[in-house]
Amino acid sequence: MKTAFCTTFGLFEWNRMPFGLCNAPSTFQRLMEKIFGDQHCQSLLLYLDDVVVFSSTVAQHVQRLDAVLGRLQQEGLKAKLEKCSFFRPEVKYLGHIISREGVSTDPGKIEVVSKWQRPNHGSELRSFLGFASYYCRFVEGFAKLAAPLHRLVADLHLKLHLTIHPRS
Repeated sequence: MKTAFCTTFGLFEWNRMPFGLCNAPSTFQRLMEKIFGDQHCQSLLLYLDDVVVFSSTVAQHVQRLDAVLGRLQQEGLKAKLEKCSFFRPEVKYLGHIISREGVSTDPGKIEVVSKWQRPNHGSELRSFLGFASYYCRFVEGFAKLAAPLHRLVADLHLKLHLTIHPRS
């Protein structure tokens, strides 16, 4: 897909990222990191179009918000007010809860793990392990607990590989 094209009437370009571009998310992430790179992890967190501004005081927060909104405006980007929330004591962000106390797991995600159906196939087990491993830092001894499941996945993979490619 082209993002700009010429006609006899002039050059036409997208004002917004068009759907269908295979690298659109990574391109947008790179743009956000270019714009806010010096602030990333110092006063804000970035993931695609999510910008989480954090601070210790209200005055500092107002100052940081002003800097973020100013940069967006300077770069010709806009924030939709209905998608924004300001001065929240905690926010859900990428499956975590971020608050004054630090980072914790989202209780909704814990519920998903606890209600996960028992895997019947190797692909289902890999899916469960991938989801559960995302929270490994919050589970003491996670590697030891998950080791038998990882061995089972490896054994299933080896068995599948030997079935598909029998030795002569």
